[in-house]
Amino acid sequence: QSHNDPGPRWNWYLYYNLINTNTPTTNYTSLNGTFYDSGGQNGDYGNDERKLYLLNPTNAISLSVTFTAFNLENNWDYLYIYDGSTTSSPLIGRYTGTSGPGTITASSGKLLLDFRSDCATSASGWTATWNATTSGTPPPTDNIKPTTSISTVNNWFSNSFSANFTDID
Repeated sequence: QSHNDPGPRWNWYLYYNLINTNTPTTNYTSLNGTFYDSGGQNGDYGNDERKLYLLNPTNAISLSVTFTAFNLENNWDYLYIYDGSTTSSPLIGRYTGTSGPGTITASSGKLLLDFRSDCATSASGWTATWNATTSGTPPPTDNIKPTTSISTVNNWFSNSFSANFTDID
């Protein structure tokens, strides 16, 4: 009678994951695209949702996601983002309300988004775009030839001097 179970430090999130292992995962494998919450481009997400979205572009070595819209019921609905393909991967962040993640970059080349809504209120959710780089993707080409100019061109110096130069690209 000296404590309450499960207690104030009980990890509900971990417990929920242990007993709910059959959450369906939407898997995206293309190098870029746009995705939305379950409400789509113009609708609200549903109540009492648990959805996993895996951004897993084939052969990706880096992956960036930019949220262009973000609106979840504050302190009740959450989006967890992991740098990897499982909820055991490093957690990048937990987001709620209207202060969304902005741009997220995954060092693993994969991102798992774990969305949870409560059973009462929904909102407009999110819109996000992603871009991936693969090991076979050539580096971007530089179409502008760099130029350098030096202020002392064609002058001969036999002792210490100062010169100014400018690089433009």
